Amino acid sequence: MDRTKAQEIGFTQREVANNLLITLSGSFQTAPTFWLNPKNSVSYQVATQTPQYLVQSLQDLENIPVTGTSTAPPAILASLASFSRNSDLSVVSHYNVAPVIDIFGSVQGRDLGAVSKDIFSILKTIRGSFPGFANHSAWPDPDDEVLFLGLLTGLAFAIVLVYLLIVVNFQSWLDPFIILMALPATLAELCGSCL
Repeated sequence: MDRTKAQEIGFTQREVANNLLITLSGSFQTAPTFWLNPKNSVSYQVATQTPQYLVQSLQDLENIPVTGTSTAPPAILASLASFSRNSDLSVVSHYNVAPVIDIFGSVQGRDLGAVSKDIFSILKTIRGSFPGFANHSAWPDPDDEVLFLGLLTGLAFAIVLVYLLIVVNFQSWLDPFIILMALPATLAELCGSCL
């Protein structure tokens, strides 16, 4: 948009942008309006928008009328802005202002450890190909190993406590050991019958 030309005619950049926004996505974005139905007391959204079949080419965009709140005469968008076709990325990701490439991996039918090893092996081969390459992965998080280690430690501690509690109840060291060794098979049987 040529801001100088728009100001000479009497339009602000906001007015031009609002006219374009109303045409392409409706007035509800810029000036929400509601109508209260007196019969059922329900408030309805009222929005104006140019039908999509009327805006199908760059020529149609250029012919969008522009009006403002000032006394400036109405104009068409082509007199205030220039249009050109261009190809660009649909999604641009950044991490600490640096551009990044997002890699999404499917884990269907595989465990997370194997997928993580495969992803890191691919990243190691890529590292030498791109100057300034840095690996900022959101997953697998390096702290996950510490988390799982703590989880396994807590689980082992809980098993020992349950064993000691059963020892006190049965007043035997062997019977609680036999009971605890039978639990994995019992759980496997229960899970198998649920499927």
